[in-house]
Amino acid sequence: MTNDKKGKATETELGALHGKITETISRKLDAPLRSDDGKAIDGTEGLAMTAADLSNAIAWMKHNSITADPEQNDALAKLREKLKQRGKGVKAVDIAAAQNELERELGLGGATGPMQ
Repeated sequence: MTNDKKGKATETELGALHGKITETISRKLDAPLRSDDGKAIDGTEGLAMTAADLSNAIAWMKHNSITADPEQNDALAKLREKLKQRGKGVKAVDIAAAQNELERELGLGGATGPMQ
């Protein structure tokens, strides 16, 4: 990467880097799991992403202010409604316990506190 006079990357270079990171995340999301013989397994696109990959993709979207509006996205609206229905009657203690269990399963600490 070439730099301007102040030692900083140019806007063009940062734009190219942004594009490459976006392409990498997109490729991982589109990549399917593969069988032992190397053949793609239908319907497994994105499942090969690790928890770290997914966390990084989410952080990338947040950092770049990428959001979605459920009012303009049917799939997101349906997901929101499903989550509302599932959440009825769930106590905060139940959610905290589930979060700790998930963190332990993912190797993120669990009982030591919430995910950062």
